Amino acid sequence: MARSLGTGGCASHNWTACSPGARWYATNLLAELDQAGEYYIERSSRSAAARASAGMLYVQPAGPAGPDGAVVSVGPSVITLGAGTSFVSFEGLRVMYSRGTAITSLGPVANVTVTNCTVANTGAGGIGLVGSGVRVDGCEVTGTAAFGVVIKGGVRSTLTRSGNMVTGNEIHHTARFFRTGQPGLFWAGVGNTFERNHVHDVPHYAIMGGANQATCTAEKGWGALAYDPDDLGICGSALNLFEGNLIERAVYECDDSGAFNTCVSTSVMRGLCWRG
Repeated sequence: MARSLGTGGCASHNWTACSPGARWYATNLLAELDQAGEYYIERSSRSAAARASAGMLYVQPAGPAGPDGAVVSVGPSVITLGAGTSFVSFEGLRVMYSRGTAITSLGPVANVTVTNCTVANTGAGGIGLVGSGVRVDGCEVTGTAAFGVVIKGGVRSTLTRSGNMVTGNEIHHTARFFRTGQPGLFWAGVGNTFERNHVHDVPHYAIMGGANQATCTAEKGWGALAYDPDDLGICGSALNLFEGNLIERAVYECDDSGAFNTCVSTSVMRGLCWRG
């Protein structure tokens, strides 16, 4: 979508609230439609329901006609797993162009694997799953509007391990639209393992989770899940392992942050191990 970046510091729809030196951006400006791949939607002047389904679309062509030449997203996700889904594998897929998170679930899942997949160009996150025995391996996640990968599992109150593993993934150029508070990789719970992941070119946190940043009541704001996991006891973290991960070019649009950020609170976090 055509947009303009500047230093006006304007509140949403309130140009009189601009403050010098702060960042701002605007979306859907016809005057800014000047680069390949940008678009502008001329909304209908009718009711809100009519505007949501009607309007004129102007597109600056991105190149020769092809499967990715012009794409209109209509589905909230590409793969949505129902609560209790188990022993399902997705391998070698290109999962792209969702209006929300591309791969997500309506409740806790078990023994679900996503292997050697490409997840890209989403309107929210890339992969957001909660459960046990979840494995995300060898995937590339890029071009998401918000976070890259969210994995949660295990119960802190009983120290029940999830056995979830996120290994050998490349997560990059995420948070395309929501520039802060949306890490490349987010975790919470007990007994999760994160190995050999390469997280790079993210404007804010590369890896974040655990502690008070992983409270269940805040989950709705992440857009990763379609249900509220308050009763699952996944808040906080304990006994999580991070090994051999590589972080490059992170936290370049904000301060008072860390590439690996936990906001440690000893009441909700125990046994974090980082190696390599």
